[in-house]
Amino acid sequence: MTEDNKTNGDKHSVKLAQQHLANERTYLAWIRTAIAIMGIGFLVTNLHFTFDVEGIQQVDYVINFVGIASIITGIIILIFSTKDYFNKMTQIEQGIFIPSKVSIYILTAFIFVILFVFSFYFIFVMVL
Repeated sequence: MTEDNKTNGDKHSVKLAQQHLANERTYLAWIRTAIAIMGIGFLVTNLHFTFDVEGIQQVDYVINFVGIASIITGIIILIFSTKDYFNKMTQIEQGIFIPSKVSIYILTAFIFVILFVFSFYFIFVMVL
C-alpha cells in the first residue's frame, strides 16, 4: 500500500467516524425528546390531579388522554428513532443516504395532536 492510498483510507475512515458520531448525536436528541414528551404528560396529569382543577369529569378524561397520549407518543418516538438510527448506520456503511420522510411526518402528527389536546385542556380550564 502506498503512502497516498493509506492517507486516503485514513481520511475515509475519519469521515465515516464523523458520520457515525453525528448519527449517534441525532439518536440521543430523539431519546431526549421522547423522555421530555413523556415527562410533560406525567407532569400535567400529576398537577391536574394534585390541585384537582374544578373536579369536572370531562376535564379528567381529557387530562387522562393527554397523559396516555404523551406516553404513547414518547414510546413511538423511541421506536422510530431506534429504527432510524440502525437504518442510517447501515446507509453510512453502504455510502448511501435515504431521508426518512415518513417517520418525520408521523412523529410531527403525533406531536400536533398532543399540542392540540394540551391547548384544548388549558382553554377549557381557563374558561371555567
